[in-house]
Amino acid sequence: MIQVKAAPRPGPKAPAAWLVASGRLVVGPVSTSQLLRGVLYEKIPAGAYVAQPGWSDWRPLDEIREIRALEGAAGPARSMIDDARDFGEACLFALDVAARTTRADAAVLYRDREPYVGFMASVTRGLPAELVLGACLSRRDPSMIYAQRGRTLVGAPRASIAHQVVAGRLGGDRVRGVLMAPVVWDGRLLATLELGRHDREFRASDVGIVSEIAAALVARVDRAFSQRGS
Repeated sequence: MIQVKAAPRPGPKAPAAWLVASGRLVVGPVSTSQLLRGVLYEKIPAGAYVAQPGWSDWRPLDEIREIRALEGAAGPARSMIDDARDFGEACLFALDVAARTTRADAAVLYRDREPYVGFMASVTRGLPAELVLGACLSRRDPSMIYAQRGRTLVGAPRASIAHQVVAGRLGGDRVRGVLMAPVVWDGRLLATLELGRHDREFRASDVGIVSEIAAALVARVDRAFSQRGS
């Protein structure tokens, strides 16, 4: 086992710094956000070990609280969204974490591209990117009625025309449950997150997670406008 050289712990306000060991290769220090991104994009293997300055030994990746949280809560999404370079990257992180934590088989994020093309598919997971990305939704799409009112759509495809339409975009007959959460800032619909599962409907806990992620996107936009005005 590689030994970690002891070092003074960072002050209480210093961001966490991680060393990552995979085989004989050690990289870092990296931030918690960078660590989470590496795991999400499978740049860091599941069998890797991590440590922080001041630790006396290495710990398996799956023992780290922030990594375990990726499988069951939306908390890590907030720091990733905050650290994103722009709103587009924030949307990418948001859909990644939403799909992962709810175990969705397919997911698409549509962004407002008015006044030219409407809502465009900008990020997708579990679907052929070449067929999905760039597709546009009309504001008259049945699901948009829910989204423009700030309402979440969840349930089986048979629940309504809107549910059926979303299921059709996410896999058709294979989809057993759909979830659409709007991202609304200052009364304006900025984006929608659509997720589908092949095995069952989404649970209330899934709705809570995705709603929290949507709220993190809204908070990021709010901060950006506040900073411009200050």
